Amino acid sequence: MPDVEELARESTVVFRGRVERLPGSTLASLPPSDETAVVRVDEVIRAPEGVPRLGGRDVTVRLREPGSLQEGAVAVFFTVSWLFGEGIAVHEVGHERLEPDEATPSHLTEAVRARAELEETGRIAQAQAVVAGRVADVRPSTVTTDAPGVRPPSEHDPQWHEAEIEIEEVVKGDVPEARTVVLFPASTDVMWYRAPKLTPGQQGVWVLHDEQIPESVASAFPSVFTALDPTDVRPREELEHVRELVDRSNR
Repeated sequence: MPDVEELARESTVVFRGRVERLPGSTLASLPPSDETAVVRVDEVIRAPEGVPRLGGRDVTVRLREPGSLQEGAVAVFFTVSWLFGEGIAVHEVGHERLEPDEATPSHLTEAVRARAELEETGRIAQAQAVVAGRVADVRPSTVTTDAPGVRPPSEHDPQWHEAEIEIEEVVKGDVPEARTVVLFPASTDVMWYRAPKLTPGQQGVWVLHDEQIPESVASAFPSVFTALDPTDVRPREELEHVRELVDRSNR
């Protein structure tokens, strides 16, 4: 099992909870299996603004190691967002077992808080641009080297899609036009499930990078970026906070 600092680094949704059903699921679209457990959330330690309210809810946890927990077990779960719908599902990165009446250890909450602060400032400092806007269109990419017909798909094919962003405000960097393309993997493969998936009409703040952009895409658009980390896509309501982070990263 990874140490606490590594768990904090790899996770975006952290909570204390009790395993209620195993196997189990809170989503009709996700059948119960030995990989899925229903967990009652007792305490939210970290959750992005865009994640539905978790406190007191039953959520589906896709276990990192099936069989590692039993019904009634209490733990702090380190997870990343997976599915939202009639229920909530998350991928487990790891967990720390607790006794039922044991308080959440301070070293866990402190590690999560410290990691969140580092991620916020560090990721924004690395970004080529930060913009606020709206997703005008989403389409499968026809110009990437992974596009259908270009070459046989690999086991970890990202299934690149292009999201066209209408820019309302540029918070950082130089974006040459009023619209930009954000390339993202639609795949939920283990290599790509943490990357944000964009949808038409979505409003938000995008922390944009030039990471992993295929040359074919870079040459096809005057302005194209990726946003591959869960913290790269933020709700529109966080714009003022993002401005503060941009200022802090420039100091």
